[in-house]
Amino acid sequence: MIEELEQGRLPEEEKWKAHIEELCKQIKPTCEEEVKKALLSAVEKRIPKEKFGLFLSGGVDSSLLALILKKFTDNFVCYSVGIKGSHDLEAAEYAAKKLKLNWVHKEYSVEETEKLLKKTAKLFDKPDVINVGVGSVFVAAKELADVKIFFSGLGSE
Repeated sequence: MIEELEQGRLPEEEKWKAHIEELCKQIKPTCEEEVKKALLSAVEKRIPKEKFGLFLSGGVDSSLLALILKKFTDNFVCYSVGIKGSHDLEAAEYAAKKLKLNWVHKEYSVEETEKLLKKTAKLFDKPDVINVGVGSVFVAAKELADVKIFFSGLGSE
């Protein structure tokens, strides 16, 4: 079939099927395992000796980090912040309970959030909505924490 493919004697659909078959032969069956091993290694080698924190939103990134960190140590605390009724706080609480994490959180009122946004904006030379929004979460969580080193998922926690 490959010879026919190279000579262009197969219909277009058959050419694609043959091409896909060839690609499938080249795929390493251990690819998934290699990615898992690399991820675990990357996290493990960054774990500090002292107590540290994890910004936990309850999303995929931070929850996966929590699960991986728990595999290696219990010397960390998860921190979550949000406005009252926030879906992120609900998700973080669910993740914290499900994974049996040491979890600290705070719900902010609208007034507290406004103060936090203004405080965070002062940290940037040229503040913009994204930097101040994401930065406020980090500032708020850091205010709760008694640690200096943090892990974070995407950064929107």
